[in-house]
Amino acid sequence: MVEFMLDSKFAIKKNLQDWLKRPSYKYMVTIECDRFNEMSKEELEQRLRILDFKLNKRFMICKFPKLPLQNRFWSIGFFEKTTDDDRHMHIMMFVPDYSVEHSGYSKNTSPLRTQFVAMDIIQSWLSIKSKKPNGKFRKIKLPHIMRIKENMRTNSSHYASKQIGFDFDNMFFSFDGFDITNTTLFDS
Repeated sequence: MVEFMLDSKFAIKKNLQDWLKRPSYKYMVTIECDRFNEMSKEELEQRLRILDFKLNKRFMICKFPKLPLQNRFWSIGFFEKTTDDDRHMHIMMFVPDYSVEHSGYSKNTSPLRTQFVAMDIIQSWLSIKSKKPNGKFRKIKLPHIMRIKENMRTNSSHYASKQIGFDFDNMFFSFDGFDITNTTLFDS
C-alpha cells in the first residue's frame, strides 16, 4: 500500500514537471534570502507579481492583462529551503517572442531591446522596496539569472521544481489563473 502511494505521488510530480517544461521559458532566476535578510513567502510572492507587472508595463501594450499568456511576461516561482533552513526561490520567467504582427509588444519597443530583458529583470527586482519586520529597509541581493537554451528547457524546469511538495504549496504563479479559452501555451 505504501509503495503504491509513493508511486502515485511520484507520478503526480513527474506529470507536473512534464507540464511545466512545455512553455519556452527564457530565464531561470534564483532569488537568495539568507537568515539576516529573509523575506516571508508572502513578500516574495508580492515582489514576483510586481516584477511581472513592471516588465509588462515597460514592454507591452496598455491592455497587457487581457493578452493571452503567450503574449505577455509571466513567471512561476518555486520556494526552496536549504540545509541551513534558508529560503530561496527559483523562478521560471516566460518572455514572449517579439513579432511585429502577432505579439503584445508596444509599438515603442525595439526588437533589439527585447534581447536585453535580463538587465530589466535585475533593475526591476532591485527597485522594489523591501522592509524588515523592524521597519528598516532591507538590502536586496542581486538575483542570479540564467538564460535557458532550448535544449535545457527540461532540465531547468525540473531543477526549479525539484522540492515541490505534493500539496504544491511551495509553487507560485504570478498570474491570477488560466484563461481556459487560451491554453495553447501548456497544451502538448
